[in-house]
Amino acid sequence: MAEEKNQTLDIFVDRAKTSLEGKALIGVAGGILLFFLWGMRSCTSTFNNDQNERIALEANNTDTTYTEYNDANIARCEYRYLGTIQNSTDTYKVLTNQKDNRGRKKNLIKLFTTKNRYVGTYNIYSEYKLPLSITNNQLVFINNNHDTCYVQIPDNLKTKIIVPCTQQQYSLNTNN
Repeated sequence: MAEEKNQTLDIFVDRAKTSLEGKALIGVAGGILLFFLWGMRSCTSTFNNDQNERIALEANNTDTTYTEYNDANIARCEYRYLGTIQNSTDTYKVLTNQKDNRGRKKNLIKLFTTKNRYVGTYNIYSEYKLPLSITNNQLVFINNNHDTCYVQIPDNLKTKIIVPCTQQQYSLNTNN
């Protein structure tokens, strides 16, 4: 009888441990998820991206980089107007946007109409630098080896652009 009570007690203790370990695991996973979501928030909801883009576009000043930090100085967003570029069908304003959130960088090239309407975004992978300027109707890129390469905006915006000094291809995303 005593042996039976010990086995029942052992089963009860094992179930309690399993239940507590499961709850602890869920608690840790939930904490990690919340931390990740908070980190992602810091460069999106904290910044007024549309307002800052408009300021940079309307200023038409290619000599200025507009920089904004979030409240905790953890994340930084930079906007730079490069000027206008043409293909055979239209003229576009070019704005670069670099978002740096605790070392996670996101580099964007955004195209707008001459009336500041959003056209699309090229997402340039973080290890590559954004174009510095527009020369002879081409985007000027300088890679990590200090090689200069020039990229023209294609006539068909659905065609990928290729940055020759990196051989990387980028598609235009038309979702804002």
